[in-house]
Amino acid sequence: MALENETQKQIWAKLSKLGGRFFRINTGRAWLSSLGPKGCVKTPQGMLVKQPRSIALGFSTASGESVTGTLDLNGYITVEITPEMVGSKIAVYSVFDAKRSEGGKRTKEQQETIDRVNAAGGIAGFANSPEEAELVVKQWFINKKKVQK
Repeated sequence: MALENETQKQIWAKLSKLGGRFFRINTGRAWLSSLGPKGCVKTPQGMLVKQPRSIALGFSTASGESVTGTLDLNGYITVEITPEMVGSKIAVYSVFDAKRSEGGKRTKEQQETIDRVNAAGGIAGFANSPEEAELVVKQWFINKKKVQK
């Protein structure tokens, strides 16, 4: 069984070969010093942060709260539009959450994100392997062709 990190790297490479450009999004909260780098002091027990302030990592709301349900890989896949649009290319927003090769926890919030992105015309899904990620992309193209008929 491949670990999630290794599976994620394989999925990332496969999506790149499919015309995608993706970025890893880490979510959570972190602390930094209002004084800048000089406000952080390394001690034998760890780091001491003087005049700390909290920041959201990854996506956040306007109020500064971390967004729940954020997926691991965010970016776009370049899609060539049919002749009716003169062969233009567009970037289709795409998100994937990599899970280890067997199992992996899928949260309700992540599923809601996938559903919202797909409903808005983007490409989104869970993937336990590069092949599964490719299948999500191929299924998006199949669904678009059905809509045109």
